[in-house]
Amino acid sequence: HTEMGKGALEQIRFFTDRKVPVESIIICHLDRDLTDMGYLMEAASTGVYLELDTIGRHKYHSDDDEAGFISKLLENGYEDRLLLGLDTTRERMKAYGGPIGLDYMFEIFFPLLKSYGIDERYISKFTVSNPAKAFTIKQ
Repeated sequence: HTEMGKGALEQIRFFTDRKVPVESIIICHLDRDLTDMGYLMEAASTGVYLELDTIGRHKYHSDDDEAGFISKLLENGYEDRLLLGLDTTRERMKAYGGPIGLDYMFEIFFPLLKSYGIDERYISKFTVSNPAKAFTIKQ
């Protein structure tokens, strides 16, 4: 769990120094700040799972910026390490009078990804097969 996308490399080192395999590490909120692409790619290159959940959080950046970041991750071969989610609060949820619902990914964001050439095969990886692997308990 990073704050504004910072601290990821330190967290990764902390866990790997303690013999936690990278495939058992999920770094959340890495996409809060997309201004330092070198840092983000360095974190991605470690092999950990990247949980991207700033989708629909426009106070941080636009969904177009998020889709562009995902495109860069795919160009660099990280499709098997991406997890997508919505980090939101009760106040922001449609069910409580806010602007965003759990359908946001399907109604707004996935069509945007498709406009970037990111097809259903990738979306399924990010939302079904990658999470299934990431959350598998290894003996």
